[in-house]
Amino acid sequence: MKHRIDETKHETLERMLNKRVLPALEQIVKTIPAGFEKALRQTCKILIGVCQQNYEEEGPANEGQLLLLDSGITRSYYYDDKNSKERTSRISKRNDLIIDIHSFLHGTARLNNVQVLESGRALSISYTNLKTLLDDFKEMHAVSLYLQAERERESAHYQHLLKVPLDERVALYLKDNPGLPSRINNDYIAQLLDIDRSNFSSSHTRYRVKQAEESANVQD
Repeated sequence: MKHRIDETKHETLERMLNKRVLPALEQIVKTIPAGFEKALRQTCKILIGVCQQNYEEEGPANEGQLLLLDSGITRSYYYDDKNSKERTSRISKRNDLIIDIHSFLHGTARLNNVQVLESGRALSISYTNLKTLLDDFKEMHAVSLYLQAERERESAHYQHLLKVPLDERVALYLKDNPGLPSRINNDYIAQLLDIDRSNFSSSHTRYRVKQAEESANVQD
């Protein structure tokens, strides 16, 4: 469900909590303890993301936040001092959850910035408030385990992606993210897939040709 153009921040927050967050939490813990929902509503907020601005910048753990995208696209990136360049480590879109799980669990510094590539909205809860919630409601401890497992699964998938041949890498990524190249600067996708822009462009062209041929064969 997309938000109305005139939807207020409060309306967005209520919709996201009622339609997405609370049902997802019920899947994890089965029964949400009394008082948790009210406490959650009091600690979450909606951020408006403007293209090229940052939702978050690198820094200490206590300034970090969990983000759930309602609309728009972001990239997580860090500065590679060794090679003196920015590196994109993740591209996120609607329904994606953004959290530096190691920083959240262990209090280590956050190394990534989260930049808005396509304007949108995101639900935010600070690491400090999230920790307090999970400490106050012990029944919700499984949420931390779930977040950790999800990040480990995503990391394993990404590492596998980087090991496959170039055309397969591009095809697998674009199959999971259809239409993305037309919405953001393709330099970021190339960075994420650890290939140079020209090779990405060539592979992307081959992918589109193959998709068109397969579509034509189905129609025949």
